[in-house]
Amino acid sequence: MNYILLTTFLIVLTTLVYAIFVRNQRGLNSDSQPGIGLARRSYLYALSFLSLLMASVGGLFIITFLLVGLFEASQLTSSNTPLAIGTSLIIIGLPLWVIHWFLISRHVKKLPVERKSSLRKTYLYVVMGIAISSLMASGLKILEWIFRIEDFSGYAWSSILIWSIVWIYHWRTSEQEAALTLEKLDIRHLYVYITSFVTLFMIFVGLFQILRLIMLELYDPLLGTQVMLKGPLNAGILGSQMKSAFP
Repeated sequence: MNYILLTTFLIVLTTLVYAIFVRNQRGLNSDSQPGIGLARRSYLYALSFLSLLMASVGGLFIITFLLVGLFEASQLTSSNTPLAIGTSLIIIGLPLWVIHWFLISRHVKKLPVERKSSLRKTYLYVVMGIAISSLMASGLKILEWIFRIEDFSGYAWSSILIWSIVWIYHWRTSEQEAALTLEKLDIRHLYVYITSFVTLFMIFVGLFQILRLIMLELYDPLLGTQVMLKGPLNAGILGSQMKSAFP
């Protein structure tokens, strides 16, 4: 349920950000937006995006492999496949991202108009959208482990580490952009509103679950009757359903 909700958040964010980008691009003349050009800009940001994902996934593989080896010794196998895959992804993805992001940063310094690019804002906030959705999903897994609902997950902890770094870096980059215009603020507002909506919805679902379980427990003493079917055995106030409502 949590992953379905967060995946929906990511799909909606990406779709709406792309729609804003297309709208802004249609409203711009090539002469009014000098810079490195749409073709080169698209290439650099597309390669930066893909290589960043490769490097991040590679880091997830490696850190998860190490955490499983340290804290899940009983589940440890002799296979080093995750470590090999993670290393390969980092070797390929990290240098590609560093090179392309260096080229982008150099163009931004030389041509301040590049900071106003809709494609730049799209890249920044789509990356942050992926990072924040992954952080929320991993945070829920960790809280479920703290409440003793789920077993320890090395992936959740490695995801928190990797995506926190990605989110913080891109958020600071977006904050340092001094050349924001009203058009480009649309994407920023969209990111903030969708994130706020998803977190508010999660809080509402959790509170509804808590109130439902409390009312089921209070129904008998308040009305002097007995509910024959209250649900599964874990649906009590101290059951796992109540614990899962808090994260």
